[in-house]
Amino acid sequence: MTQSEPLPVDDVTPELKRIIPRGTTMERIPVANSFAEGPVWNARDRYLLWTDAFEDRIMRWAPGEQVTTFMQPTGQALALTYDRNGRLVATGWSSRTMWRLEPDGSKTVLASHYQGKKINTPNDVVVRSDGSIYWTDPTSALSIAIFSPDDLQQYLDFESVFRLSPDGTDLKRVADGFGRPTV
Repeated sequence: MTQSEPLPVDDVTPELKRIIPRGTTMERIPVANSFAEGPVWNARDRYLLWTDAFEDRIMRWAPGEQVTTFMQPTGQALALTYDRNGRLVATGWSSRTMWRLEPDGSKTVLASHYQGKKINTPNDVVVRSDGSIYWTDPTSALSIAIFSPDDLQQYLDFESVFRLSPDGTDLKRVADGFGRPTV
Protein backbone atom coordinates (compact mmCIF):
# COMPACT_ATOMS: atom_id res chain seq x y z
CA MET A 1 0.00 0.00 0.00
CA THR A 2 1.30 3.44 -0.80
CA GLN A 3 0.83 6.58 1.25
CA SER A 4 -2.49 8.16 0.33
CA GLU A 5 -3.69 11.72 0.49
CA PRO A 6 -5.10 12.86 3.84
CA LEU A 7 -8.73 11.88 4.29
CA PRO A 8 -11.31 14.29 5.70
CA VAL A 9 -12.87 13.45 9.06
CA ASP A 10 -16.66 13.14 8.91
CA ASP A 11 -18.29 14.58 12.00
CA VAL A 12 -21.08 12.11 12.38
CA THR A 13 -21.73 13.10 15.97
CA PRO A 14 -21.34 16.45 17.77
CA GLU A 15 -19.29 14.75 20.50
CA LEU A 16 -16.52 14.11 17.99
CA LYS A 17 -15.83 17.85 17.82
CA ARG A 18 -14.78 17.78 21.48
CA ILE A 19 -11.85 15.48 20.76
CA ILE A 20 -10.98 16.14 17.11
CA PRO A 21 -10.48 19.77 16.06
CA ARG A 22 -12.40 21.05 13.04
CA GLY A 23 -10.40 20.78 9.81
CA THR A 24 -8.45 17.73 11.00
CA THR A 25 -7.60 15.16 8.35
CA MET A 26 -6.87 11.47 8.79
CA GLU A 27 -3.78 9.82 7.43
CA ARG A 28 -3.83 6.22 6.27
CA ILE A 29 -0.85 4.33 7.68
CA PRO A 30 0.48 1.95 5.03
CA VAL A 31 0.97 -1.42 6.67
CA ALA A 32 -0.26 -4.96 6.21
CA ASN A 33 -1.96 -6.31 9.33
CA SER A 34 -3.68 -9.62 9.80
CA PHE A 35 -5.84 -8.48 12.74
CA ALA A 36 -5.24 -4.91 13.92
CA GLU A 37 -6.66 -4.00 17.35
CA GLY A 38 -6.07 -1.96 20.48
CA PRO A 39 -4.63 1.32 19.21
CA VAL A 40 -3.18 3.69 21.81
CA TRP A 41 -1.47 7.06 21.30
CA ASN A 42 1.59 7.93 23.36
CA ALA A 43 1.08 11.69 23.78
CA ARG A 44 4.39 12.26 25.56
CA ASP A 45 6.60 10.64 22.93
CA ARG A 46 4.16 11.16 20.02
CA TYR A 47 3.73 7.71 18.56
CA LEU A 48 0.91 5.25 17.94
CA LEU A 49 0.94 1.61 19.01
CA TRP A 50 -1.50 -1.11 17.98
CA THR A 51 -1.61 -4.87 18.08
CA ASP A 52 -1.48 -7.29 15.19
CA ALA A 53 -2.79 -10.20 17.20
CA PHE A 54 -2.61 -12.90 14.53
CA GLU A 55 1.06 -12.08 13.95
CA ASP A 56 1.68 -11.82 17.73
CA ARG A 57 3.23 -8.36 17.58
CA ILE A 58 2.75 -4.74 18.57
CA MET A 59 3.32 -2.20 15.82
CA ARG A 60 4.61 1.38 16.15
CA TRP A 61 4.16 4.45 13.97
CA ALA A 62 5.20 8.07 14.50
CA PRO A 63 4.54 11.03 12.20
CA GLY A 64 7.19 11.16 9.48
CA GLU A 65 8.44 7.63 10.22
CA GLN A 66 7.86 4.18 8.81
CA VAL A 67 5.83 1.55 10.65
CA THR A 68 8.04 -0.73 12.74
CA THR A 69 7.55 -3.73 15.01
CA PHE A 70 7.61 -2.44 18.58
CA MET A 71 7.47 -5.86 20.28
CA GLN A 72 7.24 -9.52 19.28
CA PRO A 73 6.14 -11.92 20.74
CA THR A 74 3.41 -10.45 22.91
CA GLY A 75 1.26 -13.37 24.07
CA GLN A 76 -1.04 -12.27 21.26
CA ALA A 77 -1.74 -8.93 22.88
CA LEU A 78 -5.09 -7.56 21.82
CA ALA A 79 -5.82 -4.31 23.67
CA LEU A 80 -3.41 -1.63 24.86
CA THR A 81 -3.54 1.32 27.25
CA TYR A 82 -1.22 3.22 29.56
CA ASP A 83 -1.25 3.28 33.34
CA ARG A 84 -0.85 6.41 35.46
CA ASN A 85 2.95 6.04 35.31
CA GLY A 86 3.02 5.92 31.51
CA ARG A 87 3.69 2.17 31.32
CA LEU A 88 2.05 0.16 28.56
CA VAL A 89 -0.63 -2.25 29.83
CA ALA A 90 -1.84 -5.05 27.54
CA THR A 91 -4.26 -7.93 27.40
CA GLY A 92 -2.44 -11.14 26.51
CA TRP A 93 -5.26 -12.88 24.71
CA SER A 94 -3.73 -16.29 24.10
CA SER A 95 -1.23 -16.07 26.97
CA ARG A 96 -4.23 -15.59 29.30
CA THR A 97 -2.53 -12.75 31.15
CA MET A 98 -2.75 -9.06 31.85
CA TRP A 99 0.74 -7.61 31.60
CA ARG A 100 2.65 -4.35 31.81
CA LEU A 101 5.79 -3.22 29.99
CA GLU A 102 8.32 -1.79 32.42
CA PRO A 103 10.67 1.11 31.59
CA ASP A 104 13.60 -1.34 31.30
CA GLY A 105 11.71 -3.35 28.64
CA SER A 106 10.79 -6.27 30.87
CA LYS A 107 7.22 -7.56 31.15
CA THR A 108 5.41 -7.86 34.46
CA VAL A 109 2.39 -10.18 34.60
CA LEU A 110 -0.29 -8.31 36.53
CA ALA A 111 -2.86 -11.12 36.56
CA SER A 112 -3.07 -14.67 35.24
CA HIS A 113 -5.31 -16.40 37.81
CA TYR A 114 -8.48 -15.67 39.74
CA GLN A 115 -9.04 -17.61 42.95
CA GLY A 116 -6.33 -20.06 41.90
CA LYS A 117 -7.74 -20.70 38.41
CA LYS A 118 -6.42 -19.43 35.07
CA ILE A 119 -8.31 -16.44 33.72
CA ASN A 120 -9.94 -16.84 30.32
CA THR A 121 -8.74 -14.68 27.42
CA PRO A 122 -8.43 -10.98 28.36
CA ASN A 123 -9.81 -8.81 25.58
CA ASP A 124 -10.45 -5.09 26.30
CA VAL A 125 -8.71 -2.97 28.95
CA VAL A 126 -8.98 0.46 30.54
CA VAL A 127 -7.10 2.11 33.39
CA ARG A 128 -9.29 4.25 35.64
CA SER A 129 -8.06 7.63 36.90
CA ASP A 130 -7.32 6.07 40.33
CA GLY A 131 -5.00 3.48 38.73
CA SER A 132 -7.41 0.53 38.85
CA ILE A 133 -7.24 -1.72 35.79
CA TYR A 134 -10.47 -3.11 34.36
CA TRP A 135 -10.64 -5.73 31.62
CA THR A 136 -13.12 -7.99 29.91
CA ASP A 137 -12.43 -11.72 30.14
CA PRO A 138 -14.36 -13.74 27.55
CA THR A 139 -13.42 -17.25 26.45
CA SER A 140 -13.09 -16.34 22.77
CA ALA A 141 -9.40 -17.21 22.21
CA LEU A 142 -10.10 -20.70 23.48
CA SER A 143 -12.26 -21.35 20.41
CA ILE A 144 -10.49 -19.42 17.63
CA ALA A 145 -8.07 -21.70 15.84
CA ILE A 146 -5.40 -19.07 15.09
CA PHE A 147 -5.06 -18.27 18.77
CA SER A 148 -3.42 -21.27 20.28
CA PRO A 149 -2.83 -21.02 24.00
CA ASP A 150 -0.81 -23.94 25.32
CA ASP A 151 -3.80 -24.82 27.47
CA LEU A 152 -7.26 -24.56 25.87
CA GLN A 153 -9.17 -25.66 28.96
CA GLN A 154 -11.67 -23.21 30.44
CA TYR A 155 -11.10 -23.10 34.20
CA LEU A 156 -13.53 -20.34 35.17
CA ASP A 157 -17.19 -21.21 34.68
CA PHE A 158 -18.05 -17.60 33.79
CA GLU A 159 -17.04 -14.74 31.53
CA SER A 160 -16.73 -11.39 33.26
CA VAL A 161 -15.16 -8.01 33.80
CA PHE A 162 -12.32 -7.89 36.33
CA ARG A 163 -10.84 -5.05 38.37
CA LEU A 164 -7.27 -5.04 39.65
CA SER A 165 -6.61 -2.56 42.46
CA PRO A 166 -4.08 0.24 41.86
CA ASP A 167 -1.49 -1.50 44.05
CA GLY A 168 -2.04 -4.81 42.19
CA THR A 169 -2.99 -6.80 45.30
CA ASP A 170 -6.76 -7.15 44.94
CA LEU A 171 -8.37 -8.81 41.93
CA LYS A 172 -12.18 -8.74 41.89
CA ARG A 173 -14.88 -9.88 39.51
CA VAL A 174 -17.02 -6.77 39.07
CA ALA A 175 -19.54 -7.79 36.38
CA ASP A 176 -20.77 -11.05 34.95
CA GLY A 177 -23.94 -12.84 33.92
CA PHE A 178 -23.54 -12.17 30.21
CA GLY A 179 -21.83 -13.88 27.29
CA ARG A 180 -18.66 -12.66 25.62
CA PRO A 181 -18.01 -9.42 27.49
CA THR A 182 -16.30 -7.18 24.95
CA VAL A 183 -16.57 -3.56 23.99
